[in-house]
Amino acid sequence: MLEIEYVSFSNAPAMIVRGRYDISSITTFEESFKKLLEKAGSAVGVNLKNLTYIDSSGIGSLIRCFNLARKRGITCYFYDINSDIMTVFQLSKLDTFLKVVTNEEFELRFNDSNI
Repeated sequence: MLEIEYVSFSNAPAMIVRGRYDISSITTFEESFKKLLEKAGSAVGVNLKNLTYIDSSGIGSLIRCFNLARKRGITCYFYDINSDIMTVFQLSKLDTFLKVVTNEEFELRFNDSNI
């Protein structure tokens, strides 16, 4: 089961994703992502620290969402990715296509205290 929580940074609303991302949770993720884009300035973030599993349908959905943000002129950052999911990203070369940053890089760029 996939759980989504929204958090805010200065100009980059973000969502924290928890659980399994497979074909049964695509609708939940994509609807949540569209809501995130409605709150966006120039960037959004997707925290994947607590994502425990992703299959090929989930990967395809991440790419669709990334492209949707790009078409709207919004940069989408995937950050704080746990090591198991990062291995999937690296094997599928997603880490070279998507904007992947560490938690520290994302927070440094978008934390309110740095304004």
